[in-house]
Amino acid sequence: MLLIRNKQFIWLLMLRKDNLEKIEKQDSTIIEEEILFFEKIAEEWRNPNGKLKNIYQFNNARCNYFLTEVCEILDLDINDNLPLKGLSILDIGCGAGLISEYLCLLGAHVTGIDASEKNIQIASAHAQKYNLKINYKNCLTEEIIDQKKSFDIVLNTEVVEHVSNQKKLIKQCTECTKVNGIIIIATINKTIMSFFKAILGAEYILRLLPRGTHNWNYFVKPQEIINIFNENNVKTLKIKGMSYNPLFNKWSITKKLDVNYYIVARKIIS
Repeated sequence: MLLIRNKQFIWLLMLRKDNLEKIEKQDSTIIEEEILFFEKIAEEWRNPNGKLKNIYQFNNARCNYFLTEVCEILDLDINDNLPLKGLSILDIGCGAGLISEYLCLLGAHVTGIDASEKNIQIASAHAQKYNLKINYKNCLTEEIIDQKKSFDIVLNTEVVEHVSNQKKLIKQCTECTKVNGIIIIATINKTIMSFFKAILGAEYILRLLPRGTHNWNYFVKPQEIINIFNENNVKTLKIKGMSYNPLFNKWSITKKLDVNYYIVARKIIS
């Protein structure tokens, strides 16, 4: 049983007033504190016994889901050795490259971008070690748009809850996507349950993530993303949740959207 001696503890965690004033007031999507936080734990991404060791099981579950959805939408053979061969994919906020490498091994031409230079260095070194041709860049989505590049698939996974101008970032995802291309956004719902599970549970009790990884104020309800998609000629196809079972240490796709969720959409016109 969790004993909370300070009655204001939960509300302090939820409000995080030091960051609250910054939400949606910046033209840039960057929050310097978030970048610095992930810079500090960058080395842990490739440490199977480190602070982020639980991310590998989570990553396998979500990657399998991404592959299933993409193959279904584009009518691809999921049992093919290289089911994503020839497809161009942009992995926004790629971190140390866990998803980018998975997609590359399935035949895709992957570009991974991240605001953290250290993350890109770690991702590039790992890709080079295993001779994986992935185009990693330390940049923001704005640079991709300025270069007028577009992709068959755009992934934005576990990034939305770490930026200030979330509407701008989601709109940028649509701008980077080709007509008939797929957009997949993964983030955390803004509910009381997400606070207890994603912050108190994952960071303070089960220690699945380092403390301070998430700020409840930056969590986003699915309908907010859907509304932005609707404004930018993007049709939402599916919404699925992901749940963690601590007894079996297993992540699974679910219909419950109260914590982690995925939105799969398709751009219908330019």
